[in-house]
Amino acid sequence: MKKEHWINVREDSVSICASLLRFESERFSYSEYWKNAGTASLYKEAMATDLFKKPESLKQWETYKKLPSWSLIRDVLYSKELIALTTAQVDSLFGIPERLEQLKEEKKRQKEKYLQRGLEYSLVKEVLTPVQINVVLKEKYGNEMRQSVEKDLETLEKNGLLQGRDAGIISKELLDYKLNLKIANVLVELEKSREHVFKRYDLENNKPVLIRKLEEIRKLEKEKKKVQF
Repeated sequence: MKKEHWINVREDSVSICASLLRFESERFSYSEYWKNAGTASLYKEAMATDLFKKPESLKQWETYKKLPSWSLIRDVLYSKELIALTTAQVDSLFGIPERLEQLKEEKKRQKEKYLQRGLEYSLVKEVLTPVQINVVLKEKYGNEMRQSVEKDLETLEKNGLLQGRDAGIISKELLDYKLNLKIANVLVELEKSREHVFKRYDLENNKPVLIRKLEEIRKLEKEKKKVQF
């Protein structure tokens, strides 16, 4: 749980550990009893009570482990402290996988095409605020965009476009723009709403001057390579 950033607060760790210890101790006692003294049917019935006795943290952990790698819920839970996720929101998020399966079945019955990530997003946005989702996506794609900006700065410096300018300010300007555009593209992919499409359109049509210059430089470099080839 700690490895997956499931437990970030010391108090959480203590309380979760205590509940798991109680559950596992009780489970061991009654499973051993029915295994040795009961019939196969009674043992099976006794084991079924596990589903009702499991601590909520364990049920949620087992659900979390089954989430696909692309799941937005994973990203949200990873950033739960960053976005001040409430207990009610956490509980609602763990109800989504079951609802998602129902939605998929409904789409199949109606023979409608769907994107699993898009369906999941439609349910997640019922639980989180737009600001929370934006913060989660910034956290997810932040490193990727920072690496991209580092390459941009190298290209700008190589072409003499950083002379007399504050590299820190330029770096922030490029990162803010590229991260916002990345998130806009992701959101359009998840839900092609008018709001998302307009946001992306607005960003694409209001590129910083340096972004335009970078595009021109890379276009020329690409053309040179074609000529040389």
